[in-house]
Amino acid sequence: MSINSDLVALRAVPLFSSLTDVDLNLVAFVSSLNRFRVGETLITIGEEGTCAYVILSGEVRILLPGSEEEERMAIRGSGAVVGEIALLCDVPRTATVKALNDVEALRIEQSEFLTLLHDRPAIAVELCKSLAMKLETYTSPPSPA
Repeated sequence: MSINSDLVALRAVPLFSSLTDVDLNLVAFVSSLNRFRVGETLITIGEEGTCAYVILSGEVRILLPGSEEEERMAIRGSGAVVGEIALLCDVPRTATVKALNDVEALRIEQSEFLTLLHDRPAIAVELCKSLAMKLETYTSPPSPA
């Protein structure tokens, strides 16, 4: 992929959609393309989070530990970001993420992303807004039936 196609892919990601073209280019510049085959693990629960992945194509399954086997929490596809908490916080991974089929993903390293946020605070503001909106969807009470 080229920086231009990475830019188009990132523009479609809600987490980055409100960034300026300049800031989006910077995020694309610090990203690297990774490919995963069916069943390969992108993220393992409990490991130190050092990066996030933007899913460009394919689907991933997010798994939580179950009593006897892993329980499926969700499936995410193109445009989704997984592991995004690791971009800001040094916390262990809270879920395992595996490729459901062949997956192409942009990997964003925490160290490079934090440097980018330091140099471009507007990116940090937009990221905080996006993460707050995502958190709101998880914590909102269900609507009355």
